[in-house]
Amino acid sequence: MRFCNRPYDHFHITHNGKTYSCGWASKRMIGILSEQTVDEIQNGPDVQALRDSIEDQSFRYCRDTSCPYISNDSLPDLSPEDFRKEVDARLGKPPTNFNIAYDYTCNHACPSCRDGLFKTDPGYRDMMARMEEQLLPYLGNAKFLEASGNGDVFSSTYMMNMLSKVKPADKNCLITLETNGVLVKRNWEKVSHLEDYQLTVIVTPNSYERATYQELAGGFDNLDFTMDSLDFLCELRQAGRIKNFIITMVIQQANFREVPAFVETSLTRFKADRVQLRPMLPWFKLFHDKNFALRDLTNPKHPDHAEFVQVMNHPICQDPRVFHWSGKISA
Repeated sequence: MRFCNRPYDHFHITHNGKTYSCGWASKRMIGILSEQTVDEIQNGPDVQALRDSIEDQSFRYCRDTSCPYISNDSLPDLSPEDFRKEVDARLGKPPTNFNIAYDYTCNHACPSCRDGLFKTDPGYRDMMARMEEQLLPYLGNAKFLEASGNGDVFSSTYMMNMLSKVKPADKNCLITLETNGVLVKRNWEKVSHLEDYQLTVIVTPNSYERATYQELAGGFDNLDFTMDSLDFLCELRQAGRIKNFIITMVIQQANFREVPAFVETSLTRFKADRVQLRPMLPWFKLFHDKNFALRDLTNPKHPDHAEFVQVMNHPICQDPRVFHWSGKISA
């Protein structure tokens, strides 16, 4: 029986406090943290529906292309007895794995994500404070903590303030910081205490070519700052101050031909532990894009699909350090 722990262990908070067990699953919300407590959400009927879908093995709320575990057939396959033990060990327990993505503050306006720079309303600060107050008591027992999938963690005063207070009891806690890289070097000291944990930094520059970078960042040319931060993170990784250094490329029309060069630079100059190649998926604003199929390079009907397949099968993309998010692309 295939087991996924997300409906039991995970707590993924997005814009306005909308909370999910898994950001990759179909949009089945389990609660709203800006209006409810963690306990109310974690023991509610919506999270139970997701658990039922794992226990009956239907996985009916899952999206294969979005989930790297399903796409790569890497979910653990357990005996019925071991499956039951995993479930029973989690019942009635608070979440231990947190994806804190409720702050949309970002210094870029990537067209694959948003239509412009995020602007807050008058109640935004109070909402951030309320959710931080709800979460902090649980983060001391966290086993996994990720921030911030919907904005840039280093450009947000809210995220920097919250992370400065995070000190899990377990030094083996896995902490992941996601960023576009622009402000990493400038703001690193604010989170340097997290080096005491199993710290991963994921940077998504999308291109090392200035014109492409600027287009995919929504018109912002911060490539020099990003490259400087990538060199800085490379130094931290070589010194053992961070435990894992990942570089991601969201592959789309403007940059797919650059994939081999991007991978080579990421592995040789920046010495990334892993390079993630993630085709553009219907996330964020694209979830409601009726014309997404026309932009989807994985769609066999896309005019550049054949060339895309050829690029994705370049020899350097077969390096074991390269991870194909939606599974390897074949002709």
